[in-house]
Amino acid sequence: MKDTTEGILAYCGVVLLCFGMIFGLGKCTLDTHAKIKTAQQWRWKSICKDNDKRAEFIVNCAKAANPMSDEEGEDLVLQCERTSRNLFCDEVKEYY
Repeated sequence: MKDTTEGILAYCGVVLLCFGMIFGLGKCTLDTHAKIKTAQQWRWKSICKDNDKRAEFIVNCAKAANPMSDEEGEDLVLQCERTSRNLFCDEVKEYY
């Protein structure tokens, strides 16, 4: 009878130890995740200075493009827009 009782107690002890390890590791993971969430994060934000000049540049660039070439018109306008962003906009870090 004593052997059976010791076996049951040992089994319960192992089960409790396993549950303790599982939930203990989960708590540590959640605490680490909370620390990461509270860290200051940032992303790049584009700030354009003069949108009127930028729009004028895009229109003039599209007019100056060679319409007789084999390039698609919307591809040329897209490249003009990208160029205007590089000329008239600054990329800054925005913290949130």
